[in-house]
Amino acid sequence: MRSPLSHILTFSSLALMFLTPFIGFGQNVNTNSTGTPDYYQLKAECRDALYRKDYRNAEHDCTSALAAADRFPELDFMQRVEVLELLGATFIAERDFANALPLYKRRFDLLTAHLNPNDEQVGIATRDLAEGYQALGQPDKAEPLYKRALLIMEFQVRVTKNTLLKNRAKAELRTVQQGYASLLRRMGRTSEANELESKYSAK
Repeated sequence: MRSPLSHILTFSSLALMFLTPFIGFGQNVNTNSTGTPDYYQLKAECRDALYRKDYRNAEHDCTSALAAADRFPELDFMQRVEVLELLGATFIAERDFANALPLYKRRFDLLTAHLNPNDEQVGIATRDLAEGYQALGQPDKAEPLYKRALLIMEFQVRVTKNTLLKNRAKAELRTVQQGYASLLRRMGRTSEANELESKYSAK
């Protein structure tokens, strides 16, 4: 699988403080005037540790941030999406795909529940979930997700007018195509993989 950090480390910063009742780490989470935990500080610690490749602390901090978010459902769903991706990326960096997959599945469910089915973020989440199933040797679950991700990213390339955003969509489309072609080859379907690569080589 590709590096999980490429589309994660640009997310907003956040950091840490009170979580004993949630996950047993013996920490406290600061709360603001409305009683909401200082989730943003927690997430900054999580992201910064991941950027430093300090995966042990990243796992700890990201888990703390997710626990804080889950305790306060009034947080916007995208706040959960971001920390789910960060924690998932930590596990992937440690090649712990079994723990990463449920996080990416939850992220996928949140995005598909709240966004347009053809939204770029849905496409990326779909691709990441496909890669997770592929890494765990479940091609029957990975393939339909790759197909869906291809359709979403094709749509994004087709409708996006801004040059910068269109180029980004094209890059995402190529990533999906490469992952799907890799899966097809693992399944012994080399001719289909070659056709897929040929189809998208000019895009």
